Amino acid sequence: MPITRISGKLVCFLHVPRCGGTSMEHYLVARFGPLAFRDPRYLEQPGPARWTRTAPQHVAAADLERLFPPGFLDESFAIVRDPLARLTSVFRFQRDVEERISRGRSFEAWLDNQVEKMAQQRFVLDNHVRPMTEMVPEGARIFHLEQGMDPVIAWLDALAGDTAPEVVLKEKNNYAKRLDWAGIEPGPAPVITDHVRAILAEVYAGDYDRFGYAPDTAEDGPRGGGGRGGQSDTASDKPSDTPPDTSSDTQAAKNPATQP
Repeated sequence: MPITRISGKLVCFLHVPRCGGTSMEHYLVARFGPLAFRDPRYLEQPGPARWTRTAPQHVAAADLERLFPPGFLDESFAIVRDPLARLTSVFRFQRDVEERISRGRSFEAWLDNQVEKMAQQRFVLDNHVRPMTEMVPEGARIFHLEQGMDPVIAWLDALAGDTAPEVVLKEKNNYAKRLDWAGIEPGPAPVITDHVRAILAEVYAGDYDRFGYAPDTAEDGPRGGGGRGGQSDTASDKPSDTPPDTSSDTQAAKNPATQP
């Protein structure tokens, strides 16, 4: 989980994969300088050379708490997302951008496979399908992707004691832009079956409860004030003028042992 220093405080960004985390990491670097506990090239190393089971920016809460004593970090924050939207984002990215899932494979079959693997190995896919509640320690400041990034930046402004309008948060790892850049046609939309809904309600029950989402209401945002027009990694269809960033959580599946 990347750590930055803001006005003398150590601030930890709890990077939940496929929740706008890479965009936020780049913003933090641009505004506050290099991040600690972050290795965007981690998955380029061969498996035996990796020092941990996941990239450091995707460390689960329990592991983070073993590494950092209570009170060591001054602040922590996370960006979360509706579980269904998050998992379909992982699936589409793996299938269409990284091409590690057959176009003929259904979302239901893939999700079944990932849940089965997680039961044996919680770190599957570099924690990309791990429940968010296992990634975010209690006491962290929570923001919802559906409400956009403005609330996060306002909170960072308050911590910093100033604003930085010249630093613009740019979308990274945008699904549509990555496909457009590569000239790849998107695959079919994932089909959400009753079986998929049942899996989500059971396996990700803690995410729905803790972060204020209702099962199978991905379009509505979190209960109690879900905003519209939030930044989404699948929302943009505008062509990009620069090569898309391919670091960090977009390279989630380079270890064949964790592949479907």
